Amino acid sequence: MKKIFTLISGAVLFAGVAFGQTQRLVLFEEFTGETCGPCAQVNPGLNAMLNANEEKVVSIKYQNNIPSAGPRFWPYAQSEIQSRMTYYANNYSPNGILDGNVFNDNAGALDPTIINNRYVVSSPFTVAVSHTFSAANDSIYATVVITSPQGYTGTSLVAQVAVTERDIFGYTSPNGENHYEGVMRKMLPSPAGTALQSVWNSGDSYTINLSWAITPATLSSPVYSQLSVVAFVQENTTKEVLQSGFSRAQVPVDPKAKSLADVSNVVCNGSVTPTINVFNNGVTPLTSLDVLYNIDGAANQTYTWTGNLASFTPTSITLPASTIATAGSHYVSASLSNPNAGLVDNNLLNNTAKIYFGVPVAPVGGNVVQDFSLTTFPPANWMRVDQDGNSVGWSRSTTSNGGAGSAKMDYYNSPGGNIDNLYISPIDMTGTTNADLTFDVAHRQYSADYNDMLNVEASSDCGLTWTNVWSKSGAQLATVAGYLTSAFTPTLTQWRAETASLSAFAGQSNVIVRFNAVSAYGNNAYVDNVNVTTTTGIKTILNENAMSINPSVTSGTILVKTSFDTPQNVTIKITDVLGREIKSISKNNISNDSFTIDLSAEANGAYFVNMIAGSETYSKKIVKE
Repeated sequence: MKKIFTLISGAVLFAGVAFGQTQRLVLFEEFTGETCGPCAQVNPGLNAMLNANEEKVVSIKYQNNIPSAGPRFWPYAQSEIQSRMTYYANNYSPNGILDGNVFNDNAGALDPTIINNRYVVSSPFTVAVSHTFSAANDSIYATVVITSPQGYTGTSLVAQVAVTERDIFGYTSPNGENHYEGVMRKMLPSPAGTALQSVWNSGDSYTINLSWAITPATLSSPVYSQLSVVAFVQENTTKEVLQSGFSRAQVPVDPKAKSLADVSNVVCNGSVTPTINVFNNGVTPLTSLDVLYNIDGAANQTYTWTGNLASFTPTSITLPASTIATAGSHYVSASLSNPNAGLVDNNLLNNTAKIYFGVPVAPVGGNVVQDFSLTTFPPANWMRVDQDGNSVGWSRSTTSNGGAGSAKMDYYNSPGGNIDNLYISPIDMTGTTNADLTFDVAHRQYSADYNDMLNVEASSDCGLTWTNVWSKSGAQLATVAGYLTSAFTPTLTQWRAETASLSAFAGQSNVIVRFNAVSAYGNNAYVDNVNVTTTTGIKTILNENAMSINPSVTSGTILVKTSFDTPQNVTIKITDVLGREIKSISKNNISNDSFTIDLSAEANGAYFVNMIAGSETYSKKIVKE
């Protein structure tokens, strides 16, 4: 297990298969803690991912005593937490468990694919949950109805019921967390749960009525309106959770900004028209909302929505178009406020959503050369778009394959399922007949279970559609055998050269290429010496002796020598990395000849020496320093 706090080494991984006939609601249990530093790193992204999939998964968070007991949650529910720790042999944090035995690993490794794969497995039960409060709001009453639509036979079934606090804010724990979600407050009637019959006939139903007099505490008393009840059917023999259900917290007023949509990763038309997806997370119907939105944190614009949004239902609000003035990476932010023209919002932590995108520069013909030697990142005319907005992803590293830097993808700290894109400067391939992307890559796996993925994707319609031209993950992506549980930094012998063909895009006027990283919370990857070489004319000379250059790294002049079997009309053109012509020299009817070219007045950097001989071309890279 990685990036965790632990009591003893090792952890248990269970396996099992569920079957049945009804739609499943997946249960995710997490052992986390107030003093756990890695938990503070993982939980914000984990919670965002769980919330984005709340129609598929419900969570319970056990605030344990690893590496030490926190001041608020562990003392309040110590016996219940300890019981679940013993049940799962939990000994580290953050430990995530999906449906009891489907996933048991570092919580940061959970991703939407794991949830989706379990969600489509039907269940033999339905679990309906409801709850109410006493008049003084100091007792909670829960009702759980478990039904087997077509029958089921188990061995040691139990119904577990947990009272959880949906959102806790206004408190900062020792590890720096200041927003907690789904905190387990009480197991009803006890951590042992309620024993269920083993054999269920079709249509059998079992009702459980439970109550809890909410225990007051000076520091850690739960807020009654934030309490929810989660119930699940578990097979103790295998620990598989067969079905779960929950009742929502009865927050009076809580408009929730679930997400922003309808903004592409790449925007070329100079404007965006986002849609904000809203969920009424409170018990009061919403009749109006102010939506405050902006681009890149600029002054807010206000859009007022009116309608009738019932409790626990969604809607989508399309915002006015916003103009984007400059190329580069951008984001739209939108926040909900002023519900029903004056009501108090009982949860201000779920009001804002962001979406990230990039506006590319105009495409330029010629070759692209990038060795990340300059400290600016992304490099000029490149873009980094962090789809998850967690600022963990692509960055510049001083580690390189023979140069001064490289692009590093921080899979080591990026939660499972996070996507980060690094965009190469757009290329005008009009008139080209062939194109290739070459680059160096370095990666080492954390373990066989953490299969980070790196894709190279290209688009000729400004990101509306993408073609995968290269893809590797896990052991295929790795350039070093074996595993490393600390953050990976490559040596010079741990790189591998890769090539991806872009020939399918030859002739297109605006080709955008990106490195698409999909994290499995594994270990770092590095990319260096990125070159896109385009070919004009019929074909490239295959005989490398046809042109030689000395020196390849110069501070002034270079000598270009030619060698042909038969005389040729030759033109030598020097172009920069953007394809702009710097110098041009021509000679006719030559076989073995030489060209002296003075580059002393040119800026330092990479250049291409392009030789055109009849209908053929040949190119080599040089460096002026």
